[in-house]
Amino acid sequence: MAHFKDRDETLLHQLYEWQNKDLDDIPVTELSNLQYILEHLPIGVGYTLKSKLGEFECIDDYFYDRQEHYFEATEEDYKSKIGECYINDDKTVVMKVVGIRDDYDDKYYESDHHVDNFLYEKYEKYNDGSWHQQDYIWLQETAYGKHSDEKYKRWCLTKQTDMNINSENMFMLGKDGNFYIDTSCGGDYEIYRPFSKATFELIREEAIKNDGEYTVD
Repeated sequence: MAHFKDRDETLLHQLYEWQNKDLDDIPVTELSNLQYILEHLPIGVGYTLKSKLGEFECIDDYFYDRQEHYFEATEEDYKSKIGECYINDDKTVVMKVVGIRDDYDDKYYESDHHVDNFLYEKYEKYNDGSWHQQDYIWLQETAYGKHSDEKYKRWCLTKQTDMNINSENMFMLGKDGNFYIDTSCGGDYEIYRPFSKATFELIREEAIKNDGEYTVD
């Protein structure tokens, strides 16, 4: 273990925790640390990863397949989350799922629709402990901004509603029912766990009191 003494203590803890676990039992949030270790083995040391998904001689291949399966959520899965609230482990960001993108009447629905484009509200805690709305809400800007697109107005359920679009900061629903954001696009996941609905509403009230409702310039 001395070879890792300069690594973060979290990694050292995980190395001990992994000793009696199957590969598939390692949380998806820890795979990037496993990837780091395997990518820095001495020359001449090889490995084979054996899992329920098959055998892999490259951590990247296993990582990709594991993520693809872990985040395979259906529209029904997202619908079941409407009204539910979540918070990150740092307790600095809260999120509530408020609806889904339901443009079934769009003739391009099958080709353009993404089941993960759900609707949400998100609030952030500043260093002084106060809560605030997002500085930029993509859905509001798209629906009412300078180059507005009328079709998006139907999903602006409130002035704080945003849409989960396919980007580096998108939320992904995991098999465990929690939401994740891949903060680095490299598997460094930030997890959002269930949170009190009543407390979320208090935070929302404070954020709107501090900032006013979101407006598009």
